[in-house]
Order: sequence, then C-alpha cells, then structure tokens
Amino acid sequence: MKKMLGLVALSVLLALAILHIVAVVISSVLHRENLVTAMITGFKAGDASEAIGRARWAPAAVLAAGVVVIWSLAFDAPDARSGPAAATGGADAGNHHHSRHRDRGDDS
Repeated sequence: MKKMLGLVALSVLLALAILHIVAVVISSVLHRENLVTAMITGFKAGDASEAIGRARWAPAAVLAAGVVVIWSLAFDAPDARSGPAAATGGADAGNHHHSRHRDRGDDS
C-alpha cells in the first residue's frame, strides 16, 4: 500500500511538472517574454512597482518539505526484515518459495 501511495505521489509530481512546463511555454508565448531565462537568471524586465519586495521563505520551506515527503514515499527503503538480498535486489530476493520446490525436485 505504501509503495502504491509513493507511485501515485510520484505520478502526481510528474504531472504537475509537465503542467508547469506547458504553462510556462504558453505564458511566454502569450506575454511575449522569455520566462525560462527569467527563472534561470532571476531577472525579468518590468516595472519596479511589480517586483517582489522580499523573499518568501515559508512557502519555499513548505514546498521543500513536500518534495522530501514525496521522495521518501516514492523511494522508501526496503524493510529490514526482508534481508540483504531484498535490499540489493539480489537474484534470490523473494524467491525462497520457488527454491524450496526446486530442492525437492518440483517444477511448480
């Protein structure tokens, strides 16, 4: 369940990133200004009265915390009880049932 929640969160984040990119392109075309350059350099041509007066640290902190939560859900560490093979994705991870049958000569 937790893995599914992580995948959903990751999918939502990817969809929002794609939506953001599309919105930037549309806004750049409609307003006839290069928003990508403004995002990279931090400078945008315009009237000084329209400028942002100060940094907004609280929304930035909330956004950063959200990213950490989504990453922790999407890339959750394997359960310690699963053993080192499961953590490393080893060949025998999760195949204990099948190997027991092979030892008895069963092919099922």
